[in-house]
Formats: sequence, structure tokens, C-alpha cells
Amino acid sequence: MRDYRLSRRVRLVQSDLFSSLQDRRYDLIISNPPYVKASSMRKLPDEYRREPEKALASGADGLDHAREIVRQARDHLNPRGLLVVEIGHNRKAFERAFPELRVQWPRFAAGSGYVFTVPREGLPRK
Repeated sequence: MRDYRLSRRVRLVQSDLFSSLQDRRYDLIISNPPYVKASSMRKLPDEYRREPEKALASGADGLDHAREIVRQARDHLNPRGLLVVEIGHNRKAFERAFPELRVQWPRFAAGSGYVFTVPREGLPRK
């Protein structure tokens, strides 16, 4: 961050989901949580199996972490804040799990449907 002179504007926080954030709020939360579903974990190539399982696995449908992020993110975003989450190839499962959630699927070099965005106001209240 020093190379880009962002240290006064950007604060990186290492946390297990939201556990280290306390009552802090942010304009932007970006997450690349584990998102490999259970059936895919058994089929991963050897090079992926060298990673710790907790870095990849996220339950039966690959969305355990995403569910928790969606559930808690509103409490940690400022008004008009934005949540950005990568979910891999789980778009259909995500849309089934959250049919009421109005998300955007931005296009990247790899295509669309791998990352969703949702404004704070679109996130569910607890």
C-alpha cells in the first residue's frame, strides 16, 4: 500500500469473517471466502489438496461462508456501502439460496457469475 500511497485511505483488517471488526463500519467490504462444495472437494486435483481444507471447503453447496457474510455484512457497512463476494461456480446455488436478494453479477475476464455485489440497503436485516 505504501507504493501507492494508500495507507491513509485504506485499512486492511485480517479477520475470521466479521469477528475482528467489532462495531466498525466500512464503505466497501470485499471477500474471497472458501466456496468449494463438498462433492467438489473430493475431486480436487492434488495441487489443491495441499491447501488447508478450511481455505477451500464451504459446506454441502459451497455457500456456508457466503451465507454468513450476507447475514452479517449489513451491520458492518456504512449507508450506501457495498459488499463484493467471490463465490466461484456457485451462482445457481446462490440464487436458489437467496431468491429475494437483488445482486449484480459484474463481468470479469473469466466471465460473469463468479462475483456478486449488493449494496448495504439490499442486504437482509437480522
